[in-house]
Amino acid sequence: MRKYMGIASILILLTTLLILQFIIENRLSEIGFITLFVGVLLAFITAFISTKGFWRSTAFSGIGLFLVIFIFGVLSFIGVI
Repeated sequence: MRKYMGIASILILLTTLLILQFIIENRLSEIGFITLFVGVLLAFITAFISTKGFWRSTAFSGIGLFLVIFIFGVLSFIGVI
């Protein structure tokens, strides 16, 4: 079962992004922030408990890429970048 946790982590991250994109429709309010935080946290936890291999490293790479894009988005919104 732990072998497929990396795939589950990627699916959780994609589902979170789709929920934010289509259901919440760009209103990053308190509900949107909570959804984003819980989705990324669950994806991180499932990637952390998965067995080592391709899917685990892909899940961590996807989470890291998502966080870097999020940080750059926040910094550009503030006007730092």
